[in-house]
Amino acid sequence: MSDTKKEKKPKRRIMRLRRKKSKKSKLNVVDASAKKQMKEPKKKRDKKQKRKTVRTKHQRELPLLNVLLLGVGSSGKSTVAKQMRVIHRPYTKVERNKFGMILKQNLLDAIQLFLKAYHLEETHGVDVVLQKYQLSANVSREIVRMWKKDAIQKIWTQAHGSGQFASTTEYVLQHVERIMQPDFEPTDADIVHAQIKTTGISEYLFEADYSSMPVQFNFIDTGGEQNQRRKWATFMRQSTAVVFVAALDVYDEMNVIDFTANAMQDSMETFWELSKIPELKNKQFTLFLNKRDKFEAKLSRSPLKNLFPEYDGGADANKAVEYITEQFRKGFEGDELNIFDGCALDSEGCKATFSKICARAADRYSYTHPQVGGY
Repeated sequence: MSDTKKEKKPKRRIMRLRRKKSKKSKLNVVDASAKKQMKEPKKKRDKKQKRKTVRTKHQRELPLLNVLLLGVGSSGKSTVAKQMRVIHRPYTKVERNKFGMILKQNLLDAIQLFLKAYHLEETHGVDVVLQKYQLSANVSREIVRMWKKDAIQKIWTQAHGSGQFASTTEYVLQHVERIMQPDFEPTDADIVHAQIKTTGISEYLFEADYSSMPVQFNFIDTGGEQNQRRKWATFMRQSTAVVFVAALDVYDEMNVIDFTANAMQDSMETFWELSKIPELKNKQFTLFLNKRDKFEAKLSRSPLKNLFPEYDGGADANKAVEYITEQFRKGFEGDELNIFDGCALDSEGCKATFSKICARAADRYSYTHPQVGGY
């Protein structure tokens, strides 16, 4: 009897040791991403998994073309991304309501900028507006009441179209009463004009038939400020095409981060550096010279010759755009470059331009992947 008990005890110990060893070995094979996922709340994990499943399904059904939208801060690339979304996959009511709040905040910022620019701080009734940084029903009523004043309207008539305010500022100030309505629901034009700084990664997924076969486009929009550009590398290898957006109207402005550098020069140098990156050498590059309307308005009062002494085209917009186009082209070291100019806020013009860009990307993909179809 005692012998039997002695034999069983070691067996139990061995089993316990084996269990411990087994648990330890399982933990060893779990990678860092899995550990991070374990720590995430269940709802967040489910949301990520759901998004992943939807995208994987789309990838199986149609060829996926990742278009990397790049450009320095305030170039207008996020406006381009929103235009593509409006054209191909309209915003839902919930999304429109979110943009409604953004536009109201844009309006508060814009009206404060306008009042300070024209030294109207002492004007009766504006103190409530100037002292607030968030909207309320009271502030909204005060904004509308103040905006209707004859003195304010007279100054705005002179300021409007002068080019001293950003497009969003001018737009929201033209629609003060409508945007301040309690039941305001943004239109597509409102959404395109809404201004929000891009600090993360936004992806705009849509299906289109621009060439010999239907494909799925994924426009990837990333932040353009210098501290955001390190995120660009994440998507370079998997991208099919690169669209670099550059603002034409910043030729006489300084970089918002480094005030010693010219904004257009910074844009050119960034574009040239991108074309030298090995992962992007064989990608299709498109340069979209944006904000032509603002550029044309500036030329007569701010000569392009101030930045480029050798330029001799005067205030001729076509000659000026042609000259800037050649400057961008000079430092490009990639395989293929297509160049367009226009205004991202012009819905019809943007649609026509990016239809061509997407068609070329789809044709190139079809040519390099004949097994998928098309050629």
